[in-house]
Amino acid sequence: MNRLRHTNIYTLLLILGALLTSTSCVRDYNSLEEDETGYVSIQFDLLHALHANGLRGNSTEELDNKLQELRMIVFPEGENASVINLLATNQQRENKRIIFKLSKLQKYDFYFIANESASGQKGSDLAFLDNQEVILRSQLEEMKTVKASNIVSEEEMTGVGASIMMTALYKGVLISESLQGAGTQSSPYIIDLTKFNEVQRPNLTATNRAPAELMRSLAKVELTLKGIVAIRTKPGSTASNPQYNYSWVLPYGYKDGSKLLIEILNMPKSYTLFPSNRLTDIATVGTLPPYQFSFSKDPNPAYIVPPTMTGPSIGGIYMGDYKITLYLPEYLASSQLAEAQRPAIKITYQVAGSDDKLSKIYPIQNGTPASTDYETVLAGLTDRPDWCVYRNRFYQIQVNIMGRQF
Repeated sequence: MNRLRHTNIYTLLLILGALLTSTSCVRDYNSLEEDETGYVSIQFDLLHALHANGLRGNSTEELDNKLQELRMIVFPEGENASVINLLATNQQRENKRIIFKLSKLQKYDFYFIANESASGQKGSDLAFLDNQEVILRSQLEEMKTVKASNIVSEEEMTGVGASIMMTALYKGVLISESLQGAGTQSSPYIIDLTKFNEVQRPNLTATNRAPAELMRSLAKVELTLKGIVAIRTKPGSTASNPQYNYSWVLPYGYKDGSKLLIEILNMPKSYTLFPSNRLTDIATVGTLPPYQFSFSKDPNPAYIVPPTMTGPSIGGIYMGDYKITLYLPEYLASSQLAEAQRPAIKITYQVAGSDDKLSKIYPIQNGTPASTDYETVLAGLTDRPDWCVYRNRFYQIQVNIMGRQF
């Protein structure tokens, strides 16, 4: 009796084994089981601001390149629901590399968002990034209420937490066994985005185009106040250890307590999370909160542009420039705008205790043709006048105030 029972058990096990063997032969070979390879590695880097002449900003601009957060959202190509919503760890940000696992080898769309907290909207409009495991593609592409009012202009930086939002987008990236690597956690498949980057930014010269290139969501404006800093050599200063005192050039019209009011005219109060090729809604355009620059404190040496100190000085005093950095939201403006409706920077100088004001308006100008870091997105936009404001573009304005002339 026991022998019969054992025989039945063995027979049942053989039948189950046969069934498992037969069913395992019929499956999707693009699907990856838990113990199979499916690890992928992607690198990322930062795009420096693009000058009108096609040159890039200095790679040592540490505040410009601050990366406090990085989120990667991945969609199967053409699908609306994400399969990955990943906030990079500190180590991943430091290494500029994320390793993750995918369940299928196929084409994917990659969305990157850096410094999302800089918007000041983590608890409101952008709360879905943290609160939802699955992100809808439409939520990202239709998000157009990133607030420009949270851009706080400073001498050295702007934005909540002294950082700037950045994005990158790559569609149709093929993940397959043809990639370099074995697909394991120790040797993941390595994504090379060189061809995508060359299409998006064909004029960018760089030795390594493989990483995802993060583009700032804001334009950079550098105001240079010409010849307003007096530079005096300190007693005991030597050629090997030069030391200087800095002060404002008051004889040229600046008086104690005088101020510069910097107003940003005709700019959108919000902008889209990711770039688009649609004109900015004119209903969102207005005046951003002004920034008041005071001469009550001595010049900060970090923002002084000294002349060549080897040349002759006037009474032992050299004249230097002073830089103020602002950041503006994207404005894809219409060519039909009247001059008074176009984006501009208005600078007003006022002497302390006086109602007398001196003002000048500096219009935004790109030059022709205007180059950007997202021409593939803007390709369908034919209405692109000289006064548009582009993401990651570097605008320079020189302000001359000599005596009463402004």
